[in-house]
Amino acid sequence: MAIRDEIRNYVSESMARGASIKNNDSLFDSGVVDSLQIIEFVLYLEKQYGVRINASEVVRENFDTVDAIASLVESKKSA
Repeated sequence: MAIRDEIRNYVSESMARGASIKNNDSLFDSGVVDSLQIIEFVLYLEKQYGVRINASEVVRENFDTVDAIASLVESKKSA
């Protein structure tokens, strides 16, 4: 399964209570993600994909959409 699909499924099942999420939906504007959940989500991404996400990278720009999150993870994996 592609990273985007895995992330979308995780967000839908674990954070959006099973709601359908599109890759470009704003997770913050829709209320799916809040500042407390983001910490748990970062830990999941680090463990699942074997990447290290720095505190300076935990900003809305990197976590607002599934596409943005997947791009961050993919860039970390290729680094």
